[in-house]
Amino acid sequence: MKKKKSKTPKYMEYEDGTRIELDEDDAPELTDEWFKKAVKFDGLPKSLQRKLSAIQHRGRPRKRPSARKISIHLRIDPDIAKRLRATGKGWQTRLNAMLRTMMAEHRL
Repeated sequence: MKKKKSKTPKYMEYEDGTRIELDEDDAPELTDEWFKKAVKFDGLPKSLQRKLSAIQHRGRPRKRPSARKISIHLRIDPDIAKRLRATGKGWQTRLNAMLRTMMAEHRL
């Protein structure tokens, strides 16, 4: 069996080119005393709270609850499903648009 390579680098490099070797034993142990000294987000200075809140999060931006879509189970004929899926990626979004147009035209 092959030994997997570590994904984390064995050193940290600074902008000036200096390197510091990383050692797992260098990390301090998180004790109950350390957690007692920890400051909650609300206890941080307002300026720091704003900076931390402004950090972009990974992934898609969250939509407000009224703009989120819901998941439903819909039973349709196989030929219709096949034809919709044959239109390629995004077929569910296009189906949503078709339903919206149909509802507007028929005032449902």
